[in-house]
Amino acid sequence: MPKSPWSIFSIGLFLIAAGLTYQWWSADLAGIESGTTVRASVPTTAPARRSSDEAVARADKAEADIARARAAADRVFTSSRAAGTSARSAVEPPSPSPPPSPSPPPLTSAPASTVDRDQKFYADFAAKLRTASYGYNRPDVMFVGRRSQVTLTLAADEVAAVEKLKQQFDKDVDGSTQSGKTKFAPVMSAVLRGKDFVIDPSGRQERIVLLGSNGPTVWTWYVEPREPGASKLLVLELFARVGDTLPPVSVKTFESRINVDVKMLDFVIDHARRMTPIAQTLTGVGGLLSLLGFFGGLRRRWSGTEV
Repeated sequence: MPKSPWSIFSIGLFLIAAGLTYQWWSADLAGIESGTTVRASVPTTAPARRSSDEAVARADKAEADIARARAAADRVFTSSRAAGTSARSAVEPPSPSPPPSPSPPPLTSAPASTVDRDQKFYADFAAKLRTASYGYNRPDVMFVGRRSQVTLTLAADEVAAVEKLKQQFDKDVDGSTQSGKTKFAPVMSAVLRGKDFVIDPSGRQERIVLLGSNGPTVWTWYVEPREPGASKLLVLELFARVGDTLPPVSVKTFESRINVDVKMLDFVIDHARRMTPIAQTLTGVGGLLSLLGFFGGLRRRWSGTEV
């Protein structure tokens, strides 16, 4: 049993190296087993090889003879067919050409009354929408494995919208705050989307907007990045419901480019979860022994008891 803390530290480092080596060896062996196919080869004797070569040569000669015979037959058939065609054209009168087919009537475009009516309906609907103020937070940086909060508020004025936005966070607002004006209807919906993020809740979220009686309206999402990278697109779109059968009208769109990073502790934990149990045990015990030996050696050096 080693008594020196630095010996314990060295043993810990050795166990860590053994664990990482075992993990690398296990991954490499798994790839070899999954991608390797076993092929069996049968030895061929010299006489058998010679006889097979002669058989191949005879087969090639027979195929060449057949090809020459087919070519000669094709030439005879072509010349006889040309002679018969010329003789028949000299005896028979030429057949009359068929009468030209009547041209189809010109295509007429469908009446645009339906399209014009729908466009006029949506234009009248948009003109009748009232104006509200919004507050919206945009996270500047997100981290893999950690959720960020995104909130949108609608209120009668910008001060109330931003104040309601700040109340949705335990501490400070996550990222930067944006505010402005937008159109709204009694029934609104919002959706937050981005292919590089896990968003909860997903899909379009509908709210009843009665700013005079109920106060500000709030939408909140929790967003977790899938992988690190720069300029990940996150889009928030706000809709006004027209009716029960018609699709909603988009009134406001927010596009944000988010930089996604990963913290070192999360990186280590994620890779440790992917290791095999044996590699986890070796590296875990090695890390513990290394810490004990390292701090034990520092303590003995500071106390002056190390020789």
